[in-house]
Amino acid sequence: MLLSVLRFILKGWVDQLFIQPKFFFPFFSWLSPLPGNAMYIVFATLAIVSFLIMIGRLYLPSIITFFILFTYVELLDKTNYLNHYYFISVLSLLLCIIPATYISPTRSFKHTYASPLFFLWLIRLQVGLVYFFAGVAKLKASWLIDAQPLKIWLAANSSIPFIGGLLEESWVAYFASWFAMFFDLTIPFWLMYKRTTYVAYFFVLLFHCLTSYFFYIGVFPLVMSSCALIFFSSDFHRKVVQRFNAKITLSAGDTTIESTSWRPRKLILFCFGLFFALQALLPFRYLLYPGYLLWTEQGFRFSWNVMLMEKTGMCEFTVKDKTSQKEVVVNNRNFLTPLQERMMSTQPDMIVQYAHFLGEVYKNQGMHQPEVYADCYIALNGKPSKQFIDNTYNLMQAEDNFQNKKWILPFHP
Repeated sequence: MLLSVLRFILKGWVDQLFIQPKFFFPFFSWLSPLPGNAMYIVFATLAIVSFLIMIGRLYLPSIITFFILFTYVELLDKTNYLNHYYFISVLSLLLCIIPATYISPTRSFKHTYASPLFFLWLIRLQVGLVYFFAGVAKLKASWLIDAQPLKIWLAANSSIPFIGGLLEESWVAYFASWFAMFFDLTIPFWLMYKRTTYVAYFFVLLFHCLTSYFFYIGVFPLVMSSCALIFFSSDFHRKVVQRFNAKITLSAGDTTIESTSWRPRKLILFCFGLFFALQALLPFRYLLYPGYLLWTEQGFRFSWNVMLMEKTGMCEFTVKDKTSQKEVVVNNRNFLTPLQERMMSTQPDMIVQYAHFLGEVYKNQGMHQPEVYADCYIALNGKPSKQFIDNTYNLMQAEDNFQNKKWILPFHP
């Protein structure tokens, strides 16, 4: 995360994503970026606390600060949402609770509420959940029967020397789709089993190296390849540390804990159980909504839906004054960056947010009762472009909430 934060600063992404835009798509309406160049202070602080966490100094205040600031940045704009940002937020919250700093052999875990092994398996469970539910998300006809979107994405790499022609073959896309599904569903279990840990980790490295090479998915391969090391035995980690510095002696230490009453222990287990149960249930909340998930995207985020679709859209907005019947066709580039426009055009909650923003803009320009209509067309996983939402529905009447968006037109894959 230190490298990722520095990359954001050095590549100018802080300015591009959090300072230049005139409008944002926050997850909560009361969230907004800090004014001026103050966002650079946020990212500089993230870099500092990342370094402190890495070297184990001022750990607790650093990890709490990291969790708060990183999650704040993540929730500022839906445009920038990525699954691994969600994973980092969840993992950093977990690390705020467990004693993750180095415990010397002379100290015990008496100040904690459980054994070291309990904490270790909490992290393993968190990493395993990401893989497993990414596999569950791939149990779709579009992925397994149509091999989409890999057919499109692999064919786009046909210019690669030596293997480019192979990537245009349908069987390669089918093989990759089924392998990725099987890999995600089973890799946590292969990593857990001591006899297969090293072989499984080889496939982890191979899988993430290939995905990083063929698809631009940021630091996700590096994050997951690093986190998967948590499945290795403590002996392995001791040998690695001692190889770098022979003066360091690591042992299991005194891992006894003081007996506590059952009430706090039950409460602790309940809290952690609720923490993981929530993550296990969120991927299935899409079942509460009618329609095709990849089309409506209701319940799509925070569900480990990794690389499941190729979706492009075009959305043209018209603002009408109900009183004077005057209407204006909006040029989206006057208000949105190209990235924001591209992401907004396919995601219904962002369309609603933008429509309400346009209504306020034109109300301030003299329209008494502005109505906002959108003409949106979307192409999903290589299918022909289809109309996305009802263009006769006044989006000023729509609300950005968890209720079903009835103005989304049906799609039959």
